[in-house]
Amino acid sequence: MIRAIVFDCFGVLYVDPSLLFYEREVENYSELRIEISDIDKRYDYGYINDLEHAHEIAAITGLDEDFIRQNVRGQHTLNDSLLSYSQELRSDYKVGMLSNIGHGGMESFFSGDEQSQLFDATVLSSDVGAIKPSPEAFYITAEKLGVRPEECVMIDDRKDNVDGAIAAGMQAIWYKTNEQCIAELGEILGQKNA
Repeated sequence: MIRAIVFDCFGVLYVDPSLLFYEREVENYSELRIEISDIDKRYDYGYINDLEHAHEIAAITGLDEDFIRQNVRGQHTLNDSLLSYSQELRSDYKVGMLSNIGHGGMESFFSGDEQSQLFDATVLSSDVGAIKPSPEAFYITAEKLGVRPEECVMIDDRKDNVDGAIAAGMQAIWYKTNEQCIAELGEILGQKNA
């Protein structure tokens, strides 16, 4: 029985433009992709802060640090309709958010008060020292929601994170569009109309 729905933030509740930023601004991005990804992961784990992240990206790309800090996250757009749907679910299910992000990074997207109001639990990788797709991140999220992993559905836009959730015992939806996501969740929850 499903008791909790867990949403990824970037790429699901917020449209994440960082990949587009790298593809647009870094001429040799295909050559630097793995190195940039490693820096991003260290930031997500909380091993480096926002300033250090920009410094390291600048060092390998030649881009200006301030330009990186102001634009790498770009203009995130809130997915209002999916966020509203998540709140409708709260009458019957616990709703959580699990995101890979560095210390202090979430505040500009969801303030601490908003996190408390919108989610029964918020798990940020840098706070818990585990990042998706590691099963540990999903176990921690289920624990904070007060449910077992098999009682959760994880919604994420990255296939590796979906696979990680499944490995942890959760059901998972690979998010592509709101319509597809809501329809698949409705099937899992056994609803006729999602």
